[in-house]
Amino acid sequence: MTNKKKEVVKQKSKPQDSSTERNRFYLIFLFIFSFIIYGNTFQNEYALDDGIVITQNHFVQKGIAGIPDIITHDSFFGWLKEANNDVAGGRYRPLSLVSFAIENSMFGNNPGASHFINVLLYAVLGMSIFILLNRLLIIKQTQFSNLIHLPFLTALLFIAHPVHTEAVANIKGRDEILSLLFSIIASIKFIKYIDEEKNKNLFAGFLFLLLGMLSKENAITFSLIIPISIWFFRSPSYKQFFTLTGVIISSAAIFLLLRQTFANPSLDKEVTELMNNPFYGSSRTEKYATIIYTFGKYLWLILLPVHLTNDYYPFHIEIQSFSSSGTLISLFLCLTILTIGILQIRKKTIISFSVLFFAITFSVVSNIFFPIGTFMSERFLFTPSLGYCLLLAYFISLVPYYKSGFILFKKPINHHHPPVSDFFKIREIQIILILIIGFYSTRTIARNFDWKNNYTLFSADINTSPNSANAHHAIATEFRKAGEKSSMLSKRNEFYTKAILEDKKAIEIYPNFTQAYYNIGVTNLQMDNVQSAKTALKKSIEIAPKYADALNNLGYCYIQENKLDSALIFCHKASKIDTGYFRPYSNLGAIYLKKMDIEKAYYYFQKAHIIEPNDPATAKAFDEISSILRNSH
Repeated sequence: MTNKKKEVVKQKSKPQDSSTERNRFYLIFLFIFSFIIYGNTFQNEYALDDGIVITQNHFVQKGIAGIPDIITHDSFFGWLKEANNDVAGGRYRPLSLVSFAIENSMFGNNPGASHFINVLLYAVLGMSIFILLNRLLIIKQTQFSNLIHLPFLTALLFIAHPVHTEAVANIKGRDEILSLLFSIIASIKFIKYIDEEKNKNLFAGFLFLLLGMLSKENAITFSLIIPISIWFFRSPSYKQFFTLTGVIISSAAIFLLLRQTFANPSLDKEVTELMNNPFYGSSRTEKYATIIYTFGKYLWLILLPVHLTNDYYPFHIEIQSFSSSGTLISLFLCLTILTIGILQIRKKTIISFSVLFFAITFSVVSNIFFPIGTFMSERFLFTPSLGYCLLLAYFISLVPYYKSGFILFKKPINHHHPPVSDFFKIREIQIILILIIGFYSTRTIARNFDWKNNYTLFSADINTSPNSANAHHAIATEFRKAGEKSSMLSKRNEFYTKAILEDKKAIEIYPNFTQAYYNIGVTNLQMDNVQSAKTALKKSIEIAPKYADALNNLGYCYIQENKLDSALIFCHKASKIDTGYFRPYSNLGAIYLKKMDIEKAYYYFQKAHIIEPNDPATAKAFDEISSILRNSH
C-alpha cells in the first residue's frame, strides 16, 4: 500500500515539477530583462525632482540620523524647511526618503547607486506581479487557470512599457515603485490568507499594505483592489472576507492618522499659482472638460507611448470646453470602456477586472476628486498601467483559442479548453511579441538617455512640450547654469542669450511667470546688464512681492550701482521674509562694509556664515571681516 501511494505521488508530481521549472525560468527572465532595458540608467546623474528628495533635502543629507525627522514631517519639509504652501494638501511619503537617507549614509550622494537600487526594486516588482497573478489566476482552479502564460506576459509588458521611465529612470520615482511593490506583496499575502487561512498572512498583508501607503498615498486604492480581486477570483467565507476587509480598513486608518498628524492635510486651500494649479482662472465647466480631455490623452499615451515628456504644465495641455472634439471623443471612449467593464462584472471576467483596476487606481490622480498640481503626468500611469498590461496580455493569451473558433464574450476559458502547448512557438504570438515588446523596449532604452541629467531631459522635452511655459523656463535655467560653468566668455554669453530667449518664450505663454522674470534678471546680472536685470527683477517682485530671491538680487543690483540705501531696503526685506536664507545677510554684510560700519558688517557676515558654513564666498568674507575687526582692536 505504501509503495503504491508513493508511486501515485511521484506520478502526480511531474506536472507540478514542470510548472515550477517554468515559473522559475520566468522569474529569472523578468529579473534579467529589467536590467537589460534599464541598465543604461546607471550612468545617469540626478535629474528633475531628485534635488527635492535627495541633494537639497536636509533630512536626507543627515543620513540615518535624519530618519526620525523624515518620519515626523511632511515630505516637502526637509526641502523647504517649512510647511509647503505651493500645492493643495500635504505629502506624507516617508519610506522612499528613508531609503535615500540610508543610501546617503552608505554611499553619500551617489546617483549611480540610487539608479541601481531603483532598477533592482523595479525588477523585484515585475517578479512580484508574476507571482501575484500566478497565484490569483493559475495555481487555484479558476476559469482562467489554463492561461498559464498570462502572468508572465502581463509582467513582461509592464516591465517593458516606456511610460514607466519617469518612475524608474528618475530616482525620485522610487515612491511609485515602492508603493506598488508593497501593495502587490500585500495582495499576495491576503490571497494566501484566503487560500490557507493562516493569520500570519493576514498580519503580513496588513503590514505590507501600510508600507505601500507610507511610500505613496496611491496605495490606499488597494483597500478596494484587494477585496475586489478576492471577490472576482476566489469564493471566501463571509468570515474570511469581513476579517480581511477589517484588517485592510485598519491599515488604511493607521496611515490616514499618521498623515493627519505629520502632513499638511488641507485639501480645500486654493492655490493661485498657475504652475501648481493649472485650472486657476478657469471655469468649473472648463476644468472638468479639460480633465476629461486628459483621460483621452492618457489612453493614447498608454496605447502608443511615442511622445514622452516630463512636462504637462500650462499650456502643453490647452484648456478645453465640452464642445471641443477632443473632449467629446475622450468622453465617448471612457464611457464605452467603463460600460464594457461594468457589463462584464457579473461574469467576473479579466476584461471587467482590468477596467476596474485601472479606474480605481487612476481615480486618485485624475484631478476629479482633488487637485494634483498639474494637468497630467506619465508617472500617474505607473500603477493603473498594470490593468492595461493585464488586459493586453489576456488578449494575446487568447490568440490560440481564436484560431480554434473561440469567440470573446460568448464562452469562458475553462477546463473545456486545455492549456496550449508550445505557446511561444505559435507564429502569430511571436510576431505580436516581437512588435510590442520590441517597440516598448527600444523606446524605453532610448528614453532613458534623455533622463541623464536636467540638461538632456529638458533639451529633449522642449520639443515635445513647446507650448509649456515651464518647459521653456526649465531649459532656460539649464542654459544659465551652463553659462555659469563655461570658462569661455563667448560661449558663456551664448548660453546666457539662449536662456533669456527661452524665458521670454515662457512669459509669452504665461505673462505672470514670476520665476521666468527672476531668471532673466539673474542672467542679465551675470552679463553685467544691471539695468535689464533690475527691470526683470522688479517685474518679478510686482507679481510676487514676497519673493525673497528676487528682492535679494534686486538689492545686489543696487550694490553694483553703489546705491547702498536702496540696497539695504531690499536685502532687509528679503532677510525678514526668509530668515533661513543666508544670501541676504551676506549682502547686508557687504553693504555695511562699504559703509565702513565694521561692527554691523561683522554681525551680518557672521549670521550668513552660521546659516551656511559651506559657502566659500561667505566663509572668505567672514574670515576677512573677522581679521579686520581683530586688527582694529
